[in-house]
Amino acid sequence: MTEVITHNLEIWTSALLRKSTAARGNNGKYEAYGINKLRELVLELAVRGKLVPQDLDDQPADALLAKIALERGSLISEKRERQLSEIRADEKPFPAPRGWEWSRLQDVAAYIQRGKGPQYADHGQVRVVSQKCVQWAGFDLTPARYVDDASLYGYQPERFLRKGDLLWNSTGTGTVGRINVVPVLEANSVVADSHVTVIRPLIMSSGFLRCYMAAPAIQDRIDPGHDRSLVSGTTNQVELNLSAVTQLVVPVPPLAEQHRIVAKVDELMILCDQLEQQQADSIGAHRDVVETLLATLARAASPQELAEAWIRIATHFDILLTTEESIDQVKRIILQLAVMGKLATQDPNDEPASVLLERIAREKARLAGDGGNNSHRAFPVKGGIEGPYGLPAGWTWTRLGNIGLASTGKTPSTGKREYYGGDVPFTGPGQITLGGEILDSDKSLTNEGCEQGAIAEPGDILMVCIGGSIGKSAIATSRIAFNQQINSIRPILVSPEMINYAMNTAQFQAAVMEKATGSATPIINRSKWEDLLVPLPPKPEQDRIVIKVDELMALCDTLQANIADANATQVQLADAIVVQAVA
Repeated sequence: MTEVITHNLEIWTSALLRKSTAARGNNGKYEAYGINKLRELVLELAVRGKLVPQDLDDQPADALLAKIALERGSLISEKRERQLSEIRADEKPFPAPRGWEWSRLQDVAAYIQRGKGPQYADHGQVRVVSQKCVQWAGFDLTPARYVDDASLYGYQPERFLRKGDLLWNSTGTGTVGRINVVPVLEANSVVADSHVTVIRPLIMSSGFLRCYMAAPAIQDRIDPGHDRSLVSGTTNQVELNLSAVTQLVVPVPPLAEQHRIVAKVDELMILCDQLEQQQADSIGAHRDVVETLLATLARAASPQELAEAWIRIATHFDILLTTEESIDQVKRIILQLAVMGKLATQDPNDEPASVLLERIAREKARLAGDGGNNSHRAFPVKGGIEGPYGLPAGWTWTRLGNIGLASTGKTPSTGKREYYGGDVPFTGPGQITLGGEILDSDKSLTNEGCEQGAIAEPGDILMVCIGGSIGKSAIATSRIAFNQQINSIRPILVSPEMINYAMNTAQFQAAVMEKATGSATPIINRSKWEDLLVPLPPKPEQDRIVIKVDELMALCDTLQANIADANATQVQLADAIVVQAVA
């Protein structure tokens, strides 16, 4: 059965999924989907007896269970223990191989108990294992705090963790279900808190039981929606019940086979780790190569250099543009070239941007005056501002506030019902995507609410100005309201697309973060935001640039869709191999 693993290494390593994220700076991070499926397959084959050969000379599992029962009888003779029902056929998740048996977890363990809520102290003799200590990658005592020495009298001897104990995280979405084995510990030095269940197997291999409880057949049941769920509660706060743990049906192979299984699983998990590291190194190297080559386009000082750099890249398209991330890198360089004046031709007959700025200033003053709004700041509109890079003749650097009317969003009083439930969508940062779209909102304002809030009209540019998604921007395509976590600008006599390109370049995004205050929750106020620099081409050239960018972005989207389809095929292949192998 190991041939299924080794003969499909290319599929395991090529099946990737991009991680979804709402924050900037995380594009291109991949989930090693195929390798994760391989890990699941290894565990599933292991606990079904399909990973290592059976040995007829092994002592059968029924003899092992008899030994365990004898030892348990001497250990729990003075304790009252709930008698569990016999195992029904429908409780067995798969047919047991020859020589194997089924048991309930309680019947192969000396001790199963949730940990105890401790009285914490900064120092002490005994440390407390929390759920943070129990990771899929291993057991980590680093986050463990101390028990107050004065409270240790309340801990019975069996509560102190021992080598080979299983620790099963028992509360909280995202943490419940993680399981690991306690390594060698100094005697009476560690206990568990009330969010971790301690399982102390008798004679059974702790490693084998961990494999079983980490395998998909059990992990899938760590879901309140599963028809045989092991947890209770809601998807936001789930609880692994102690009764479900004690009654859990587990396979019992011969003890010698358990040890062979664990050894093979450990060997294959090391292989998975190596494959994942090689995959990450390969993705990183590919990203660096693409980034380096594309950067030569932005650094080109003349049309000839630009053409030569493009030829070098075009010659190797087949090995460069092979991932969705590499297409994203191309999209970013397209925007960079656009705002540097390297994407479309210049025309000396175009009206210079400096003249355009003067006309924008007059129109801005008129609009602000007609609207009775004198809150819009006036910036010097003369040229000569030094920007982060040189611009073509006829272009100029200017402040963002110079090119239109800026505003900050507002949230009308939530206590006024007449403000909500109307026809105007009420947008927050969560509705603005990294791809520049504005998603539908589940909140809306009435006309009265709009009068108390801030409104964007089609063509206005919205940018998130606070939090982890600071810097995301989008152009409104319909009338919407927006909250105080968003700044907007209404371009005057300027292409909104051109300004939005500039706002999505690395230079502008870096300037946003530089001007933002606060590290945990960065925020840039409107006055600092309006003060940021943007390059301004002549208006006819803006239009030419937008046409060219649209054309190139459409091509990139097509390439990206083709790559996504190919990746989806690899993911489906990985899934199909797992299903076939387990069946």
